[in-house]
Amino acid sequence: MQLIRQFELKAEEMYKMAGKIRGFFHAYVGQEAIAAGCMTATGADDPFITAYRDHGLALAKGTDEVVENPPPSQDNLDRQNISTETTEGEEGLVVPHEDTYTVVDVKKDPPKVFDFVQEEAGYPGGQEAMYAELRNYIVYPEMEKTNQIEGTVYVSFIVEADGAVSNVEVLRGVEEGPGFDKIAVGAVQKLKKKFAPAKMNGNSVRYRMRIPIKFTLN
Repeated sequence: MQLIRQFELKAEEMYKMAGKIRGFFHAYVGQEAIAAGCMTATGADDPFITAYRDHGLALAKGTDEVVENPPPSQDNLDRQNISTETTEGEEGLVVPHEDTYTVVDVKKDPPKVFDFVQEEAGYPGGQEAMYAELRNYIVYPEMEKTNQIEGTVYVSFIVEADGAVSNVEVLRGVEEGPGFDKIAVGAVQKLKKKFAPAKMNGNSVRYRMRIPIKFTLN
């Protein structure tokens, strides 16, 4: 099950970040137990016919690898006509011209942001402590208060590998109450404590959190 999970997470990373997997990709994450259970209930020679989102079954059962373009064998290499003629090159040391050098500013991409992790990030004291602190920073906007508007704003932010908060943004706001967005984002940005970072394979990673912030007049 661990092998299937790691395979799926890496495949998802290659699909989203590197563009190495073309077309559609739907991960098998969360369904690993199905493949493991099937293997315990069937024999080694039992055939499987899979369809959609079934990479886990192939990994659990194993497949016969088919190499479409295998490398040439040693016998084929021995039959090749390899030239033994020596070709003379230019005399002396060949020095490249100065204008052949190009300075390239290589910028590294930031580390991957995970949406699914083995250990989620957590605020000191838990969610109750986080929401209690958020309430201290929320001031009901006047227009929404006057018009008795209530609603829930869904906020997304990144918990960095060191536990700091960054990239706070509104995923979905309240159409009738646009003033809620700024208040919700500002409240998250004011959180004083750092999160315990999310982890993958024991390593701290960047993690995208999504939380609802409710605005009620009661």
